[in-house]
Amino acid sequence: METKEEIYDIAIVGASIAGLISAYFLSKTNLKIIILEQKKEIGSPVCCGEAISKKALENLDFSAGSFIDTEVKGFRIYFPNKKYFYVNTGGYILNRDKFEKNVADFLLKKNIKIYLRAKVIDIKKQLENYVIFTDKNKFYSKFLIGADGPVSTVDKILFKNKYILIDAIQFKIKKEFFPYKINEYLNFYYDNLSKYYFWVFEKQNEINIGGAIKEKNELIKFINKYFPMAKLENSYFSRGKIPVSWIKNNLYKENCFLTGDAAGLTNPVSFAGIYSAIISARICAECISMYNSSKNKEYLYNYEKKIKKKLKLPFINFVSKHCYNLPEDILNFIGNYFDGANYRKKDFVKFFKMSLNNHKIYKYIIPLALHRELLRYYGDKIW
Repeated sequence: METKEEIYDIAIVGASIAGLISAYFLSKTNLKIIILEQKKEIGSPVCCGEAISKKALENLDFSAGSFIDTEVKGFRIYFPNKKYFYVNTGGYILNRDKFEKNVADFLLKKNIKIYLRAKVIDIKKQLENYVIFTDKNKFYSKFLIGADGPVSTVDKILFKNKYILIDAIQFKIKKEFFPYKINEYLNFYYDNLSKYYFWVFEKQNEINIGGAIKEKNELIKFINKYFPMAKLENSYFSRGKIPVSWIKNNLYKENCFLTGDAAGLTNPVSFAGIYSAIISARICAECISMYNSSKNKEYLYNYEKKIKKKLKLPFINFVSKHCYNLPEDILNFIGNYFDGANYRKKDFVKFFKMSLNNHKIYKYIIPLALHRELLRYYGDKIW
């Protein structure tokens, strides 16, 4: 085993968005930084819809314009009867692989070292430093940032948080094999083929079509049901995990931070994680930078509190618990009520008349109403 006796100020485990953006903000300091990534290539594979709200990009202080593939007006929620409502909240679909590779190139020019194929297998505390063991080397660092995704080794070894993961899979289909027009919106489909939902995002040259499901055959069933003319020839398939239990209990201890998916910061209603990954990266970098200039440890201790204050949304856990896996007749009731209208629609007479034939809707009225309020007041913060 080769030993790297050099002591770094900060070691970041994971070179996806949370890790790279943490390093980007920290690159403005004089701290010595290293990034350890188990994959062989930055930005690949991509198992992500790649959507991000305008609000999220406002938290970066560099232009992401060259990595924006498509601008969208908002999103639509479809139901099994193919009716929908829409939400206007602007955003983009990124070329996430190019985005991450460009940030990595910027960091390399700042003399930040990035080790690929560096799978962390153990972490130990040795006096004031962390010793990070990979399968080939060991590294020493004063601070440690766990940005290593939903199945976080840093969390498993040092924090031992309890959390829930679900499966997600996706096809990237070439536009020439998908003869449908999505029309400037992100499309989500509530269908009982999944306990949660499916997504269909149109990029300039390809379609991201995936679902919160485990089996590839179930996604193919969805595609055949809604897009029977789509062909999966030469498509790219990927799979991953999504943390759905929201912010983990412990995000900081002894100069170690969890960020992004490793911190459980995937919104449990939308399952979007880019916005919260950027937020956590920025707050983490700010806490370390302020400590570095003042030596006041309160800045470090406040990381967890700042994350929860910035990202916590009212009744989000209640909504996420009660607004998924709804019966098909309830989903179709919602679709028939909105019938292509904006989610803000209020038609009490129509609702009352429809409910005469389906009294079950009242069982779900509270979570559905709270879901609507989330969209109304926090629509740009949930993705």
